Amino acid sequence: MKRLWVHALALVLVAALSPSCGSKKKHPSPAPEGPLLLRAAPAQSFHEATPVGSSIYFTYDDGAHWPQVWKSDGTRSGTSLLKLLAQGAVNPAPSGLVAVGTTLFFVADDGIHGSELWRSDGTEEGTVLVKDINPGPAAGAQFAGAAFGPELFFRGDDGAGHVGLWKTDGSEAGTLFVAPVSPGGGTAGSPIFASAGGLLFFWGYDPAHGTELWRSDGSPKGTFIPKESLPGPDSGTLGNLVSTGDRVFYSGYDATDGIEPWMSDGSEAGTRRVANLRSGNGGSSPRLFTRAGALVYFVATDDSGFEDLWQTDGSPAGTRKVQPSATVWAPLYTFNGSVPPAALGNALFYSAGDALSGNELWKTDGTTEGTVRVLDLQPGTVGSNPVALAAIGSHLYFAADDGTIGRELWRTDGTANGTSLVVDLAPGSASSSPNTILLAGSNLFFAGDDGSGLSLWRIAP
Repeated sequence: MKRLWVHALALVLVAALSPSCGSKKKHPSPAPEGPLLLRAAPAQSFHEATPVGSSIYFTYDDGAHWPQVWKSDGTRSGTSLLKLLAQGAVNPAPSGLVAVGTTLFFVADDGIHGSELWRSDGTEEGTVLVKDINPGPAAGAQFAGAAFGPELFFRGDDGAGHVGLWKTDGSEAGTLFVAPVSPGGGTAGSPIFASAGGLLFFWGYDPAHGTELWRSDGSPKGTFIPKESLPGPDSGTLGNLVSTGDRVFYSGYDATDGIEPWMSDGSEAGTRRVANLRSGNGGSSPRLFTRAGALVYFVATDDSGFEDLWQTDGSPAGTRKVQPSATVWAPLYTFNGSVPPAALGNALFYSAGDALSGNELWKTDGTTEGTVRVLDLQPGTVGSNPVALAAIGSHLYFAADDGTIGRELWRTDGTANGTSLVVDLAPGSASSSPNTILLAGSNLFFAGDDGSGLSLWRIAP
């Protein structure tokens, strides 16, 4: 998870957004009350922002207590330390914040029990140790994983041979060992869990199989590898997992075709390679799997040697490269694989450029005619370079530079006329560089720098 270096934690409410517009010259008027400083702090950090109900939780170091778990409901009085988990020289190092319903789970060290699993209902008294899995100061919870139904699945070690997948319902009695496979693997920042068809899928490692795709129904007998893509101790899976409801898509590796797109419904017969996009045993190295409507999009490199956007419906015939119309758009269209795409409804939004414009915001519905640039926000070959794409409600929020006011927060409904500036946080041509954009309740939170340091802000979406 990316760490954000902070000089101050702040909160801003934009009371009303101006009507959407397609021109970068028409900017919404700033909120009358302006930015509201929530908390001044030294240059420390906050990260792992996680929405639970109408609040967000995050780890933050205020310079006095080591990193701790904090909470904000979008108000000055409602932004505070959740609970002092450890005191003195002990760094609790909280991590792995995960929401299961209205309960927050995380791993932390209180200086007595070692790194263990905690839960919180949002109050100080309701923030408690779930179970001392490995009794004493040794670490028992190594990785807070994912919600599956009313339970949390995670990686744990009780020091007595039960190392691997655990689950909990939040109670000590309901914290149980599931199977001797350690959830893990994947690229940095990639989700390694996904739910589909009533099953939990994850990358799991054991010495006999390496890292492979596993599935679990929550029971020991129901936790196994549906099909080993690379038999033996070498790893056969990597990258992120995405669910379509009844199956998952991911990057799989075999010795014949290399790394290609795979899918699984949890059965041996239903676990297979989707398509072979590149000849030889190197593979197309697909990544950034994202679902939009009935299609799954991903980035891959075919025999052309260029990384492009692809789509699939799960069949070889339904797997193809996404390209705009060559008669409508300028040549040398290039997909920008450095920016993760985002889905809004049935459309996928992403960054791309062509011979006449730099990287701008594009969208696709999977058809050639429906693959279009949303708006040329900064005309010319430089481009607005949209990043931090986040679907919130009926709009896509993103950070972009229009060439006049720097990199600021924008939103779009997918049309040029429906694309408008949300707030110009940094003065003049300076950039606030918004990121970590997420919704909690009726508040939209993001990180941005108004010139006094990267801070946490809130607006009305």
